[in-house]
Amino acid sequence: MDAIDGARITELVLGHHSMLVPHDSHDALGWGAFVMAPWTGLLRDRTLTVAGQPYPLSGSFPDSAGHLAHHGVARGSAWQRIGDGAWRCEMAPPWPLGGSVEQRLWLGAGHLRIELCLIAGDGPMVAALGWHPWFRRRLDVGDEVQVEVDPAAQQQQRDSRGVPTGSWERLSAPPWDEYLRTGAPVTLRWPGAGALQICSTTEYLIAYTAHPDGVCAEPVTGPAEQLAEMAAGEQLTLIIDLRWKPET
Repeated sequence: MDAIDGARITELVLGHHSMLVPHDSHDALGWGAFVMAPWTGLLRDRTLTVAGQPYPLSGSFPDSAGHLAHHGVARGSAWQRIGDGAWRCEMAPPWPLGGSVEQRLWLGAGHLRIELCLIAGDGPMVAALGWHPWFRRRLDVGDEVQVEVDPAAQQQQRDSRGVPTGSWERLSAPPWDEYLRTGAPVTLRWPGAGALQICSTTEYLIAYTAHPDGVCAEPVTGPAEQLAEMAAGEQLTLIIDLRWKPET
């Protein structure tokens, strides 16, 4: 765990296998596992409206395409340890709406539980919350990973510019870079090694399998570019369970 780098999980060993893409990846973002808050994915609308009050974000958190940077501000912030397996991040300017995020971890034999909680500050805010792991394509044994999603899952429909339309459609064939809606667990299977089941308290998931270094199955609290309205002091929570089952 690196508290300076967004409380990123730098290494996770389950069943004697190192699961996460290491820091030596050529992609500075694409390694380990980190919290996404107060938004997930990217935001195209550079003005947030909260309780009728506009909050322009122009010039803040830009990415190379001129959108708001991917995956929020918590991942680039310093976190403070608040207990055994627990960390907190205060979301400070240039993010204008305040609030904080907490991450609590429990690690057992072949099992990791992640509990995330976003807490609004003294006033109303809008937010989304998620967890972004980068899993290795290959472990130390076995074949390349297979990402298994419920065939009944739906993906968020986008127009020709990639903007969400508000509708959902049948899941396309992989590789994926999609927001999904599914009520079933997702399984990452490495033939010859074992399988990792990912369960969470949300029906939404980002599936990203197009990167050469790793694959991502990211539980998130809402669809792409949609932020939940929160009253002062209100909490948004997300619980994720990872369970490893070795191949027999």
